[in-house]
Amino acid sequence: MMAVGVLLQTVHVRAGVRSASLASLRPFAHNDMINLDYPGLRLVWQSARSGAPIFAVDDFLSRSECDRALAKCAGAWVASAPGANPPASTIRTSQNVVLAKSETPAIQARIAELVGRPRACFAPLKIVRYERGQQFSPHLDTAGLSEEARALEWHAPPRRALANLNVELTVFVYLNSAREGGETAFYDDFPDGAETVRLAPRRGMAVVFFVTPQREIERCGWCHGGASSFAFRDMLHAGLPAVDTKHLLAQWVWSADMDRDPRTPSADNAPMLLGGEPL
Repeated sequence: MMAVGVLLQTVHVRAGVRSASLASLRPFAHNDMINLDYPGLRLVWQSARSGAPIFAVDDFLSRSECDRALAKCAGAWVASAPGANPPASTIRTSQNVVLAKSETPAIQARIAELVGRPRACFAPLKIVRYERGQQFSPHLDTAGLSEEARALEWHAPPRRALANLNVELTVFVYLNSAREGGETAFYDDFPDGAETVRLAPRRGMAVVFFVTPQREIERCGWCHGGASSFAFRDMLHAGLPAVDTKHLLAQWVWSADMDRDPRTPSADNAPMLLGGEPL
């Protein structure tokens, strides 16, 4: 467990809501937990209502790995698509590069070890840049399958959930540190709950949080519908306006096999093959 003084340099928690060690992690009924034995894993916060936790790992990627990821994207940035994230009024003013999965085997293998999910469940990895004033307003990470993908007979990997599901969890890793602005803020309810956690961008730090209660979706069937349908409302979060430029990579993990058919809005822009050494 890290000393509180060190932890609070990175994570600011609302008064009355304390950061917690893994020893205080409570049972979580709706999803299989991630790999709790991953080195350096710590519990940042856990919702008293849903039980949904937020985890972090410092130095998940090294300085050189972060630099290599950014170097690969040089000259390939495109405007981020508005996306299917609820609510419809979501503001996203970043740039990104979506990388084909053949470009990112090592990083995705490490994420698979952290979350305890097969890489087949991963969407293509996205690297995102926020320049001064750019932001991603409060949103949920739920996403809808394309009509083509819904029509397929999808199969989940062994011992995973059934087909026609949603994003189960999100992993993002900051690729640089920002002295000012660009924090990630979490809120305790959709669409405008109170702030619970604020994370300052720190190079190499990974953050993991759950998006949807998979077992409820298995029981009730596919539902995207309204913004909060089958979502952890207390995982509402935002990328606050940047002052210093911020870079991060984002990995969305589904319960369905994403390699069977990748046509989903999860990869807002088409995955790119940029060549060079894979990440």
